[in-house]
Amino acid sequence: MIGMLLAQNGGANPFGRSSGGATSEIMSTIEGAIGLKEGLDTPGGILSALLPYLLTFGGIILFLMFIWGGFEMLTGAAEPKSQEAGKQRMTAAVIGFVLLFASYWIAQLLQIVFGITILG
Repeated sequence: MIGMLLAQNGGANPFGRSSGGATSEIMSTIEGAIGLKEGLDTPGGILSALLPYLLTFGGIILFLMFIWGGFEMLTGAAEPKSQEAGKQRMTAAVIGFVLLFASYWIAQLLQIVFGITILG
């Protein structure tokens, strides 16, 4: 169908727009309307955009793991094996959050020391 329209119009765009920068204009309009940032075409740009959400998500997971571990320790108060499992769950949650937080600060430190842009 598109081929027929192009053939009828002598190869001209049937929508009356120039085909040069129309796509980029539309994309920039859409990006501006929904609040997308520039630079999402690189891994660093994607990481920069996701990082605030990852830290928030990590905090929520930490909180849920603490509740789960505490519940596990309370329900298994008479059984040392269950208490130990709850302690291990809480320890693993803290270690995971510390690793997530440390990775952010290491990236910040690398930006300062080497003068490169990692996190946008």
